[in-house]
Amino acid sequence: MFHDHFNLAHEAIAAGVKKGLKAVAFALQEEAIEKITDLGLVDTGALRLSVFVEADGVNQRDMQLATALAVAKKGAMPAMPGKPIDTDVQARVGVCVNYGIYLEMGTVHMPARPFLAPAAYTVNVKAQDLMARFVSAEIRKAA
Repeated sequence: MFHDHFNLAHEAIAAGVKKGLKAVAFALQEEAIEKITDLGLVDTGALRLSVFVEADGVNQRDMQLATALAVAKKGAMPAMPGKPIDTDVQARVGVCVNYGIYLEMGTVHMPARPFLAPAAYTVNVKAQDLMARFVSAEIRKAA
């Protein structure tokens, strides 16, 4: 007799992708904080504290923003909120302070001192392994 396990396999893969994506997002957050420190982009610590993750079941944005603004006390404004994401299949890592984009991209008066793009490049090397590990684990659990 033939048993169709397609739905079970699909659910296991989807669960593994969600968990893997969240792991990649947290790895990127950690790497971005490390890059901020390594580049000496720390005055009050608000930028470092403002790095947030939005992913499946996780939304650090409001907490990170409140913490960063409380630490800064220099009139740091929050960054404009991004478009809401479908956290089932996406993750977002960013900063909650408005000057993060100026450090990352530079201005006509200041050269760029990127921290997020280099962090993403570093994590990209690990991302495939992280995703494979979580998908494999979910498939093994389902089997």
